[in-house]
Amino acid sequence: MNGSPRFFAEMHINECIVELHSYSDMFSQRVARAFDNLHEEAERLQHEEYDRLRAFGGDPDMDSSWIAEAAHDKAVDFYITTNAIRLGVMNLMVAGLFHMFEQQAAYLVDGVLPRSKRRLRSKYAKEKLQQVLHEQSIDVKKLKNWPLVVELNLVANVVKHGDGDSANKLKRKKAILFKGRRHEFMSNSNAASRIRPLVGKGLQLTENDFAVYAKGLCEFWRELTEALWNVFRPTQGG
Repeated sequence: MNGSPRFFAEMHINECIVELHSYSDMFSQRVARAFDNLHEEAERLQHEEYDRLRAFGGDPDMDSSWIAEAAHDKAVDFYITTNAIRLGVMNLMVAGLFHMFEQQAAYLVDGVLPRSKRRLRSKYAKEKLQQVLHEQSIDVKKLKNWPLVVELNLVANVVKHGDGDSANKLKRKKAILFKGRRHEFMSNSNAASRIRPLVGKGLQLTENDFAVYAKGLCEFWRELTEALWNVFRPTQGG
């Protein structure tokens, strides 16, 4: 298929945006919805356990406060365990956004953009993209959404490695990402302090965080499309 370099660059970037939208739709419509109504599920479990213990005891004079406490503890354990899984899945899905970006950037560098005149200094696609674009007089740091790409890179590193330099940088940059939202269901339980995400030590991302990063990546690709107009001029075949 014939086409100008500009055509192939714009086509690839449009495909990047479509991929991000598909990934986001799958997350918001299917993955995230699996953890809806955890509070209601825990309350239902609490009532069922209370009724079960009352029936099992067979003694109408059994201490109802003990039964209520035991039922509540079981419900809290369910909430904590399931919420920890939810947090881990959220962290992984957000990190997946950056890994998708890296794959897209790698293809753009290797198969679409003009070849670098010098040896690429980094093995990471984000840095390779930055260097190749710099050689084409495009400073990605001036693009509005580049700081969000950098931040998402830190998030992905924390999810993968836990504590370390990336975690320290991210905590200084956006400490709120490490502050969990304590549900009122657990407000009277000491067990609430046991919550730990499965991945990304201390990192507690939300569905809204995912939406912000996904939108930012799409906007970055759109910004880059406009910037590439000065790289692939009509004299090159477009």
